[in-house]
Amino acid sequence: MQQEPQQTADVDLREYITVVRKQKWFIAIIAGIVVLLSVGLTVRSAPVYTSESRVLVLPTAPANSPFYFLVVINMDTESGLVGSDVVAQLVQDKLETKTGLGTLLSNLSVSVEAGTEILDIDYTSPDPATAQAVAQKFATAYLEFRQSQAENQVTTQITDIQNEISDVSAKISSLQHQIDHENNPTKKQELINQQDADKSRLGVLKQNLADAGAGSIVQPGGQIVQPAYLPSSPSNAGVVRNGFLALIVGLAIGTGIAFLRERLDDRIRDREDLEKHLGVPVLAVVPKVAQWSARNEAHLATISEPRSPASEAYRTLRTSVLFMAAQKSLQVLMVTSPSAGDGKTTTSANLAVTLAQAGKSVIIVSADLRKPRLHRFFEGTTNVEGLVDVLTGDRGVRQVLQTTAIPNLSVMACGPLSSSPAELLHAPRMAAMLEEMRTLADFVIIDSAPVLVVSDSLAMAALVDGVLFVSEAQSTDRQAVSRARNQLEQVGAPVVGAVMNNFDPSKSGGGYSYRYYYRYGDGYGTGPETLGNGKSTSPEVPPAERPLVIRH
Repeated sequence: MQQEPQQTADVDLREYITVVRKQKWFIAIIAGIVVLLSVGLTVRSAPVYTSESRVLVLPTAPANSPFYFLVVINMDTESGLVGSDVVAQLVQDKLETKTGLGTLLSNLSVSVEAGTEILDIDYTSPDPATAQAVAQKFATAYLEFRQSQAENQVTTQITDIQNEISDVSAKISSLQHQIDHENNPTKKQELINQQDADKSRLGVLKQNLADAGAGSIVQPGGQIVQPAYLPSSPSNAGVVRNGFLALIVGLAIGTGIAFLRERLDDRIRDREDLEKHLGVPVLAVVPKVAQWSARNEAHLATISEPRSPASEAYRTLRTSVLFMAAQKSLQVLMVTSPSAGDGKTTTSANLAVTLAQAGKSVIIVSADLRKPRLHRFFEGTTNVEGLVDVLTGDRGVRQVLQTTAIPNLSVMACGPLSSSPAELLHAPRMAAMLEEMRTLADFVIIDSAPVLVVSDSLAMAALVDGVLFVSEAQSTDRQAVSRARNQLEQVGAPVVGAVMNNFDPSKSGGGYSYRYYYRYGDGYGTGPETLGNGKSTSPEVPPAERPLVIRH
């Protein structure tokens, strides 16, 4: 249990590093803008001068007080006193200026030196002489105010004692008159005792008066340890200092905005993010391919660019599929995605090619009955007849299979578009067709419709051995992945893994890169379809002579 805070801290640190690395240029731009604004304002602003006086604050007790050095001074209170309207009024009177109290106080800055009883009184003005004069006046006005307050306290104390002495003396005289006219011995003695107590009290009061008079000289409430000086250079001319401070502030602001952008960005960022929201492992991360910018064009990277990073990613996907097939029954694999344009058809076609290149007999089926594109990936195939004809009973499976230039690979196109595609895929003929295909090929790859667009894929989900989920990096949002996952779970779809498609490492910030340690040429090949000496694992057959391989 003690390791959980440490693990949380490690996750937060990794997230911080990832965000900073991913958006470093954005943070740098924000910081640069703040620095430029700061430097520009510093250069363009009118020069102002700041003068400072320093005051050591002392207790304001009477000179003869035995507790003089035990008085505790609240420096925050004293700092506030310097900036009060009362002291500012004294400064205004001393300077004989018409400057308002608000203006005087707005240019005043008072601070306490840490660990000391010293006040730093700064005043800023466009005129250096004014800055010096006002800073000095605030220091002297503050000390004079404290001195006058202490003296007023002593004067008030003396007056109170004198008034009390007068009252006690009058009482003693009144008692004496009563004693002279009292004939009852008992009552007379009571009056005498009361008079004696008052006389004693009178003696104490006279002594207090003497002490107060002797201490009427009050100790100064402080002293100026540094008089205000005449500033020789503007206080706002620190371009380097202001620029450095602005850089720190800009980096903080940029980092904060970058984290806010990350929090508001709901797109799937990397493979860990996809695995978290889909609940299955990512079997392959396919890097971005320039040809994919033209969405309407079919591109088989495994054929046109067999040594590219994208082809290597599809071979990695093939390895994962073969491994799962060896562990459990995985012959019919449906490929789907949350929405259109995620690259499911491209993934289906390239996966089928790599499986065929590994010597497996493969049938790839175009089951996206709304927008079929699979036939465009294979030269020589058409969409005249196909899956729809089989499901309607017009044709048999073998009759609509089309051979390709790739050994071991045959294609079942979509065929004519139907007005009720979901009903066709729900029909019993769909299950029967798949059972027949299991006897004809090692793998059946089904390119289905997007899950969140139509219900066609859900109709087939329970009939296949596994579902491969395709998501486009930096495009598919998390909510779409979660909704698609929930819909697939509701129909019991066996989702076996995911493919992150069109991934751009430069936008991830996660440290992804694609490096290949193969030598191209000089007798070296790459990929499972070649051996280490460059010789093919299968004999080369001209495309025109390659037969359709169907397992009987």
